[in-house]
Amino acid sequence: MTEMQVGELLLDLGLLLSLTYLLGGLLARLRVPVILGALLVPMAVHYTPAGERLLSPALNPEFSFVADLGV
Repeated sequence: MTEMQVGELLLDLGLLLSLTYLLGGLLARLRVPVILGALLVPMAVHYTPAGERLLSPALNPEFSFVADLGV
């Protein structure tokens, strides 16, 4: 994995976490459980071009490593 691919992966993960945090804050103001933000963002991203890139076989080992870390 090149430096550019690592940077893209970290950027994608950062964007996902940011969107989850922002949606969680919005849901908290509406008195809806914040955990729904963590469920809704990945479901929405799954159907976008970013979701296709994140689910590519080339990134499978990296996501497996991050999953083993517990992120």
